[in-house]
Amino acid sequence: MSQSFNTFDLMKYGFLLIVFLALATVFALFFMQIPRESGLGIDLIFYAVDEWDIEYHVTNGLRNPPWSALLLMPFGSLLPYQAAWGILVFITTIVLILSVPRVRKKWLFWLSVILLMTNFHTLRVFADAQLEVFVISGVLLIVGGYKRRSPLILAIGILLATTKPQAVIILILTLPFFLLQTWKVQDWLKSAAIVFAVVIPTMLWKGAEWIAAVGGTYQAGGIIDSSLRASLNRLGFLSSEVVWILWAALLIATIAIIFFSDRTLSREKAAFMVASSLLLAPYAAGNSTLIVIAVGLVPILQKRFWLGLVLFFIVDAFYPFNNPSGIWIYASYWTMFLLIMWGVCAWWMYQHEMKKAEDAIEPELNPATI
Repeated sequence: MSQSFNTFDLMKYGFLLIVFLALATVFALFFMQIPRESGLGIDLIFYAVDEWDIEYHVTNGLRNPPWSALLLMPFGSLLPYQAAWGILVFITTIVLILSVPRVRKKWLFWLSVILLMTNFHTLRVFADAQLEVFVISGVLLIVGGYKRRSPLILAIGILLATTKPQAVIILILTLPFFLLQTWKVQDWLKSAAIVFAVVIPTMLWKGAEWIAAVGGTYQAGGIIDSSLRASLNRLGFLSSEVVWILWAALLIATIAIIFFSDRTLSREKAAFMVASSLLLAPYAAGNSTLIVIAVGLVPILQKRFWLGLVLFFIVDAFYPFNNPSGIWIYASYWTMFLLIMWGVCAWWMYQHEMKKAEDAIEPELNPATI
């Protein structure tokens, strides 16, 4: 019986592997048909990880840290660039579908999948060949690893999430504060050891080039920068002092909310930290809004349907403006949305933690327990 069961499992997983590879091949072949002059794939960076090396350029090109670029190296070195783009889109599709929480209501689950897969930023990330999939995977692994107290899962999550450090800086800085209060010393030391075992060698190898490239980010403050300071400066009537005051107010409010929250880590709290990171970062691309949508908005939709539906409507309301004339409002629109999600997630955290506190008090007041 056991042998039969194992044989069946082997056949089942073998079949799934064949289907997976076949679909990946279809995606690769499809994207190879897209002409380079189409204007799509503008952020395709596989040329920077060609021939088993990572090439950083100060004025333009790869900005991701060397430990995350290692994940791209096999695709950029072994496949044509556009085939690698297709594989990236395929992996993003799989991760986004898997990221949707399972719920009892099948219609709600499939609606969540449809809204996530067809929202403006998912299609934008596909079209531009962006790497948000690694950050989304990393943030979800951080949440899962923290809840399960798994040093390995947490470490992998940190390495993946920091593919775009500007999107997770608040989360990464908060983690040690939480871990010191909730984990055993040996557990968080294991996680830190795994992270440093990857980060230190890759930084010694390419760290100086990466830091120089990050310092040359020419888009910072430009019309595609969705950070809070960039959007406030584009208004034109606020002095730099006022801009900095508003930026500092958001930073202080973020720190206060995190400090006074409990030491749990939910998807909504992680989304709050990602939204905060993008707003407070020196530079944030609008496409990174997909991280907040996948990590935080989808579970909100499943728990507060109409609120989530309205937020998805705000996301997709930008579709008519996705043209050259809409570039002037593109970044500021997503700054506004990130501020909305910042407020919604902060409210969500407050409601959830207040309810948990009330549930903890109720048994003490129950006459049956006296």
